[in-house]
Amino acid sequence: MDPVSGAVEPPGTGNLTASSAGRLTLEADARASGEQVTTGDRHHPRGSDRTRAILICVGLALVWAVAARWYVGIGFNPTDDGLITAQSARILHGASPHVEIVSPRPLGSPLLHLVDLALPTPLLATSRAIALLEFLAMAGLGVRLVTRRAVGTWGPFEVALSLVAFLVNLHTFPLLSWHTVDGLLVSTAAFVLFDKAFTAGSTRWLRSAALLAGFAPLIKQSFAPVPLIAIVWIVWTVRAGRSPFPRATLIKNLLWGVVPGVAYVAWLLATSSLSAAIDQLASASGISAFAGLVITVPSVVALTVVAVLVWAVVVGRRRDPTAPDSARLTLALQVMGAALMAMALGATFTGQLRYTDPWGAVLWWAAAMAVCLWSVAHRSIDIAGLAALALGWMASLSWGYPLPSLFGGVLLAVTLSRGVMLIDAGLLPDRRAILARAGTVLVVLVLIGLVPLAVSARESTVYRDVPADRSVALGSLSRELRGVRASKTTARYLAQIKQCADDHPATNLAVLPDNAAVPLLLGHRNPLPLAWWYPLEIPTDRDQVIAEIERVDRAGDYLVLFQTVDVQDLAKRRSLPDATANTRPFDYEHGMASEVFDALNGQVVTCGSFVGRYSP
Repeated sequence: MDPVSGAVEPPGTGNLTASSAGRLTLEADARASGEQVTTGDRHHPRGSDRTRAILICVGLALVWAVAARWYVGIGFNPTDDGLITAQSARILHGASPHVEIVSPRPLGSPLLHLVDLALPTPLLATSRAIALLEFLAMAGLGVRLVTRRAVGTWGPFEVALSLVAFLVNLHTFPLLSWHTVDGLLVSTAAFVLFDKAFTAGSTRWLRSAALLAGFAPLIKQSFAPVPLIAIVWIVWTVRAGRSPFPRATLIKNLLWGVVPGVAYVAWLLATSSLSAAIDQLASASGISAFAGLVITVPSVVALTVVAVLVWAVVVGRRRDPTAPDSARLTLALQVMGAALMAMALGATFTGQLRYTDPWGAVLWWAAAMAVCLWSVAHRSIDIAGLAALALGWMASLSWGYPLPSLFGGVLLAVTLSRGVMLIDAGLLPDRRAILARAGTVLVVLVLIGLVPLAVSARESTVYRDVPADRSVALGSLSRELRGVRASKTTARYLAQIKQCADDHPATNLAVLPDNAAVPLLLGHRNPLPLAWWYPLEIPTDRDQVIAEIERVDRAGDYLVLFQTVDVQDLAKRRSLPDATANTRPFDYEHGMASEVFDALNGQVVTCGSFVGRYSP
């Protein structure tokens, strides 16, 4: 069986993978069993694999600790930063889903990030450290998925590839709890556990995989294809005769996949929120299915060459389906494999890991072509590669970040691993060993090049904030902001909110239309149904929202502040204008800030650049 695609190969053929010593070797299908497995000229008993897996995980944990030290405190912009954490706090306080917590997405992410609130450490730094851990886990699981090698059999090639994937996945995307990252992590873990379940014949892993696959759509609608992909993968495995489970056992365990959805609906019914949830989830629209997969000129050229190569291989095999491909076609596949690797690496480094550039789309197309050529060369379907491509596409289904870059590191891993295998296809055994060492050296060199680039990019290209060396500490404003630094203007902006809350004491605080997590970080509850009043977050049924605002108004004990400046460019400002009682709130086009201001009957107050409504 091929370790990448899972397809059955003709007798006498071997499985080409990067071994734990960094070589390409022939491996047997018993890798994941409890027996001793031959890997090149070494024998690794199961206990040795377990020890190696522990050491690798400890090493990755150290990488996470060092990265957290570098990254966690850099920058803060009071727009969407902390949105998920703020929604988690509302759930913890017993708010009704989709009534008191209005959201165009299911609340799977806030449920996951309840753990952020359980830890006794400063909240913003904690949530960022957990998000960083998610990126690292996603990278490791992604490499486990595309290589289909247990961590205990990893060598320098796979470890370095995981770290490369981690740095590229993270790039300069703002470090915050986010639903797309949660969805990618859960979905990748589901696919890995499905693979492990069928390899090891474990119903426990099968149930766990089904639960994760069923939970993925509850994080974000764009991950709805995950259960469908899992079903296709399972059907493919069963029809190929490779399932270790009787059909009845398989169906019984896969039914666990409906548990998350049933539990979520039960929560909605128990809180009388089902109708509101349906309206909000159905109103989420405006995402183009393929807008994020931008095709650049190099991608078009490569696609043309790949199409010609596939056509030539198909024509050649029609003449004699059992005969090996000609030396010319094999050479062409090798050259194209190397070209795709160069194309992917070029896009990664020239993009400078900036979240504003479309290099992630180039990586998606490079991976897609590598998967296609690998499948043609090996006469089998690269299921794992296709799963990675699907996840990259799902990552691009976003309002604010319609690119596959959040999964770009795993897509790069697909291209590099498949590219090496394509080059290997026509080599003699002694050349394969040389190629394997060269592949390991290449990935290590890529990692060495990415580390300073990633650190420099993160410090200089800060999300809606100044470079790290020009920032000031925010810890004096609140315990929950300790360890985080931002621009001087941002610090003044937050200080004005804190001073206003001190001057107008109330249990409940909200700041519209942005500032999703600011009330929580300053030690207050947000009484309003939305944490972030960005137009795309507001449901189509605005009457329901106004009704909830009127309920808050009747209850009193609130201070609701309204911005008079756009905080997206807050860090670029040198000063903040003073507001008056006649200053109208800042709002986005099709926003609701003015409607909320008019719906509240509290006393009009001004605080620095803010105008507000206060009801003690």
